[in-house]
Amino acid sequence: MKQLVERKGADLFRFEKPGDVLRGVLLEIEPCDSNGRPNLKYSVHDTSDNRLWEFFGTTELNKKLRPRDIGREIEVCFEGMSSNADPKKHPIKKFLVRGEGD
Repeated sequence: MKQLVERKGADLFRFEKPGDVLRGVLLEIEPCDSNGRPNLKYSVHDTSDNRLWEFFGTTELNKKLRPRDIGREIEVCFEGMSSNADPKKHPIKKFLVRGEGD
């Protein structure tokens, strides 16, 4: 009888502090529902520690991460919050996204 190995799901990666970085191979971009609104969820295999991570898109991330990045190494770095000219609106998270050549 073959030995069965536990299959673990992905952990949720949260970009909370400026400088938080996730680097790995983008495995999937999946449409999802986030707080009752359509969004995208990204799955990344961090090869440095062999972990699977997921994170939710923002307007900026959804523009910078593309379907052609699937299977390629990417790096997403949280740079901090942008100042918003309209005090009624929430600040926006700013990201630096790097990927293999375009």
